[in-house]
Amino acid sequence: VAQLSDGEKCLLALAGDLARRLAIANPILTKPLEGKGVVLIDEVDLHLHPEWQHRVIPKLLETFPNCQFVLTTHSPQVLSHVRCENIWCLVQEGDEVTAVRPDGTYGQDSNFLLKTLLGSSYRPKEIEKDMERLFELIREDTKEARKLLENLKTRIEGDSPDLVRAETLLHRREVFGK
Repeated sequence: VAQLSDGEKCLLALAGDLARRLAIANPILTKPLEGKGVVLIDEVDLHLHPEWQHRVIPKLLETFPNCQFVLTTHSPQVLSHVRCENIWCLVQEGDEVTAVRPDGTYGQDSNFLLKTLLGSSYRPKEIEKDMERLFELIREDTKEARKLLENLKTRIEGDSPDLVRAETLLHRREVFGK
């Protein structure tokens, strides 16, 4: 057990505790994991590697088929593997908290969910601001856009699909004027 990560230990403890409680609550069942119950888990993704975050809910539902789970998460990896009809988002406006269903989550890109559903940027703010400005400039001023693009290439590490897209759009605009 000492060789397990914190996330693996948490998940093992969670599954073990739930199995134990179901066995105690259902002593006459031959398959106590099929017992009924309501399970509350705060931050189900806590300490889990993103790949495990994808699998945690399907595995819990498979292992404990008659349990209803009420879970919280701030993980777009978890949300992208759950259908929107199974999700409630709590939105606070002043002193009011409202529960709303998202439009769509299952199969969505994690960055999309991070931005639209969780209201967070997936890039540093200054890079995000300059990327937005870059795409505005591509439509308006190719020389300034080219300068900003070259600047961003020096600041963003590794390959960026957005920079490739910007390069393509800018090249098209420079060649065809469109």
